[in-house]
Amino acid sequence: MRSVDRTMPILIVEDHKSMTQVIKSMLTGLEFRDVDSCANGVEALRKLATKKYGLIISDWDMPEMSGIELLRAVRGDDDLKHIPFMMISSNAQAQRVIEAKKAEIDGFAVKPFTAIQLLARIEHCLWQASQRL
Repeated sequence: MRSVDRTMPILIVEDHKSMTQVIKSMLTGLEFRDVDSCANGVEALRKLATKKYGLIISDWDMPEMSGIELLRAVRGDDDLKHIPFMMISSNAQAQRVIEAKKAEIDGFAVKPFTAIQLLARIEHCLWQASQRL
């Protein structure tokens, strides 16, 4: 496995508090030290304006601004477009994956997943982002 910088700030964007806690717990267990969260894309853009993140992990289905809308906003912003972006969803329909690829997603994880699966997806996401830039 590739070495991942466990000090990089990670932003979790997830509207379900229980899922946010599960992901945070997994990341903490994987020794990531700087993990923030918010409940939707609008809040995420506010956080992204005030702190530099090394990775965004976003749910697809959220109120106010969905994960795909957040991805498009991030990719459309010169200050943010470099940030690796991983989408998580319980819906892995091919149409969604294709839509995310067209919007320049770096990684996709299907819920539910284990901590080891999450780490593997993060590693792939970071590698994919390095190839995109």
